Amino acid sequence: MSVFEHHLSCKDVAPLLVFYVCDEVSDKERKQIEVHLAGCAACSAQLVEERELQDSNDRRPAARG
Repeated sequence: MSVFEHHLSCKDVAPLLVFYVCDEVSDKERKQIEVHLAGCAACSAQLVEERELQDSNDRRPAARG
């Protein structure tokens, strides 16, 4: 059974948030992550951190070589 065939826990969701932020999850995964996030302050806070990290990486100048 896949983690996406049952209610997701923080243990399931936390490692997926970076992929969620980068839009690298399926529609089914996205929906189940969003259901979990709606009721979990800890994972929602981690999502904010992941988005801030991604935003800072996107604004970072390209390396010159």
